[in-house]
Amino acid sequence: VSSEQLCLPRRLFCPVKGAGPVCVCDYQFSDEGLAEVTDRLKEMLDLDAAQEDLDTDQETAAETIESILMESAGTKLAVETPMDPKRNNYIGVAMATVVALLATAASLLYLDDF
Repeated sequence: VSSEQLCLPRRLFCPVKGAGPVCVCDYQFSDEGLAEVTDRLKEMLDLDAAQEDLDTDQETAAETIESILMESAGTKLAVETPMDPKRNNYIGVAMATVVALLATAASLLYLDDF
């Protein structure tokens, strides 16, 4: 059994000079530095950006998903470990029920014929 870590990219923002509050975004992979991101912005968008112009605080680094490769009879089977197995799946159903009850009460109160 071998273990392999898969890293998700991080989104970086760069303001466009002369365009007000408009920003463009690019993805930084785990094996890349800020220099590669600025080079890609220059190549694709003809945007001259310095490394200090990049906003790296908007999105934090993603959690690493650990993937376990199991070898049995010469075949590889990838199994991902769940990130949070104790999530309560019924919160969405409860919220929808509350919204439906509130909508029913509002329609009975305000749309009732006098």
